[in-house]
This record gives sequence, structure tokens and C-alpha cells, in this order.
Amino acid sequence: MLYIIKIVLDKLKKMKRIIIILVIPFFYLNGQSQSKDKLQRYFADPIIIDTTNTILIPTKYNSDDPYSKFGKTNYYANILITKTDSSSSKKLFEKDTYINPLRILDKYYFRLNYNYKHSKSIYNNWIFFLVKNNDLNKNKKIDENDPTILYLTDLSGNNLKQITKQTENTIDYYVSEKQNVIIVKIQRDFDKDNEFTSKDKDYYYLFLDYDTLKEIKRIEIY
Repeated sequence: MLYIIKIVLDKLKKMKRIIIILVIPFFYLNGQSQSKDKLQRYFADPIIIDTTNTILIPTKYNSDDPYSKFGKTNYYANILITKTDSSSSKKLFEKDTYINPLRILDKYYFRLNYNYKHSKSIYNNWIFFLVKNNDLNKNKKIDENDPTILYLTDLSGNNLKQITKQTENTIDYYVSEKQNVIIVKIQRDFDKDNEFTSKDKDYYYLFLDYDTLKEIKRIEIY
């Protein structure tokens, strides 16, 4: 009888060791998961809009994190909008997406974020955002062949407006406050394959009123 009890106790000890061995990796992996989640986003440099009390704080995907949902990218994941006279802040988009870095023309951002060939992102009335948020080709990821969509907000980061269609690709925009016009160059999916490549030669220009954002006209090649 004592011999049988000893065998049972030995088995229980071994089972206890197995349970401990199984539990430790669980806590270890759980800790890794929490750390990984923290690494998936980080803050880029804040963008101060001097004519208002608005500050834009971009968040970016961590390029060192191979498990990031969108992989390695220079795009903003989202933008936090905060005020110098308020403790609250809000996200520009409800869900993280792909936002092109803003084109800022000042002594701090000139070399990094501005290109003479393009219009800047912040004007007296509007902030321009070029965004990828539509998996048009249904390959379960956002990539360079998906459309870029133009959004605008006022200088407070409010009243987000989608300007171009989800199924068309915004190439660039050109702004003249003096002439009160916004011109948007748009690419259509000419071959209807739900991807935008150099094969899609169908472009047109969309003219918008700078103040009201109403469409003035379109210019196409017939």
C-alpha cells in the first residue's frame, strides 16, 4: 500500500512540474505580446499651426516591428489633434490607416518634408491629407497599387471631408489661394483590374473652389 501511494505522489510531482513548465511560457508569451503592442506605434515630430492653437501629433508604425499589421512603412498611422488650451485630444481617423507625411514648409521641416514639385499641406483655410484606406484589389493589405484619396480639414483639424472617390487615385493637388482654386490630378482605373499602375493612362483634372470646395469643372483628354 505504501509503495502504491509513493508511486502516485511521484506522478503528481511530475505533473506539477509539467504544469509549471507549461504555465511559465504562457506568461512569458503574454508579456511579449503586451510589449509588442506597445512597439507598434510611436510619435513622430509634432506639427504646430501658428495661426491657430492646433497641434498635430502624427503616430507612425514601428518599422522595427516585423509583426506590425501594415509592415514597414513611412506613412503615418494616424494623427492626434490637440489644442494648446485644452487637455483633450482626438484622432483624425477613427481607425489607423495610411496617411502620407505632411508637406511642411518651415525652417524645421524644409529638408525632410517638403518638395518644390508639390503643394504644401497646410494653407490659410485647409489642411490637406493624402490617404490610403481602401483595399481596392482585395489582397487583404493596403499597398502602393491601392488608390490614394484626398481629405481636407479646417485648420482646427475639424470637419474632415473626403474630396476624391474611393475608386480613383489622387496623383497630386495644386493650390492657388490668390486664384481661389484647388486643382486635383486624378487617375482612373483604365483597365478595370482594381489596381493603379503605369498602365492606367486615364487622367483628368478636378477644379474646386478654394473657399467652398465645390466642383467648378473637370478637364479631360478626349
